Amino acid sequence: MGPIIVLLVEDDASIALVVKTLLTRNGYAVHQCTNAEDALKSCAQIVPGLLMTDLHLKGQMDGLALIDHMRQSFPDLPAILVSGDFTEGGNLDAGDAIIRLGKPFRAATMLAALARAQKKPV
Repeated sequence: MGPIIVLLVEDDASIALVVKTLLTRNGYAVHQCTNAEDALKSCAQIVPGLLMTDLHLKGQMDGLALIDHMRQSFPDLPAILVSGDFTEGGNLDAGDAIIRLGKPFRAATMLAALARAQKKPV
């Protein structure tokens, strides 16, 4: 079994580069898209093991709508929703099936969110 494929959906190129680099250095395979529509199309070619998406995306769908659509095909898909809109301390919300990660975040916080999404001990 190979590395977990993270479907990274981020329309800010500088943030996407940093996140992709961190994910790759930590053993994840990354498939990057800039909007929800491209992310949905990419699932004809890949089977994501985890979805990490920005809340605010360019295009017809935001990150929450993308998660809903993705879970129609992949009901158990772990999802991390990233946004600068979340209040401090709200990064790892246990209240529902979506992990929330507030921007800006540290590498350790992102890795903890990934482990939590996969239900691994941090």
